[in-house]
Amino acid sequence: MRTNIKNNVQDGFTIIELLVATSILSVILLLVTGMLISISNLFLKDVNQSKIQDTVRSISDELSNQLQLTADQPQLGSQVIAGVRINTYCIGPNRYSFVLDTQMGTNTGQIPHVLWRDTPKTGCDPSRAAHLTRPGFPSNQPNGADLISTGSQLTDFCIGTFNSGTCLPAASPYTVSIGVGYGASDLLHVAGINSSCNVQIGDQFCATASLVTTVANRL
Repeated sequence: MRTNIKNNVQDGFTIIELLVATSILSVILLLVTGMLISISNLFLKDVNQSKIQDTVRSISDELSNQLQLTADQPQLGSQVIAGVRINTYCIGPNRYSFVLDTQMGTNTGQIPHVLWRDTPKTGCDPSRAAHLTRPGFPSNQPNGADLISTGSQLTDFCIGTFNSGTCLPAASPYTVSIGVGYGASDLLHVAGINSSCNVQIGDQFCATASLVTTVANRL
């Protein structure tokens, strides 16, 4: 009598095969994660760049409208408040108080406001600036507004001509130069209208924009 004995062989993965498969999957996940992070950083950089460009255009448009409809030449002045030199422009009844090359915020080395527009009840005096170093300032000035957002800084603000790095008043037609940077000072290379971002890791948190336009008085 012949007896046939069948061996049941069960196929499966060995420990080594599982380790190899897990390693390959881990590498794929790392590559996908890196791609997603890169895409996210590019998107964030584009958002910040678009935001800064909109801010520069908005400031330039406002100044252009004011200059076109104001008969008097803009007056430039400044005042030191709490150890900070705050520059001012008087365009008709409106006052623009600003601080250059300082990031707007509440941390050390920052101030609560860097470009503020208001209409003083007693008229605009270029030697008297708005108190930009006081955090509670806006609550006392319902007719005023910040013209740039937190995390940004004003790199250039000039109505006139440059001479040896100094902005000098000029008659109509006016040359209006506006520059805004977004990001901490270590991410920015501040050079007035030619400011740029330093090329390094984290540049998605940095953006710069500038605009130079000529405006003629219509009155």
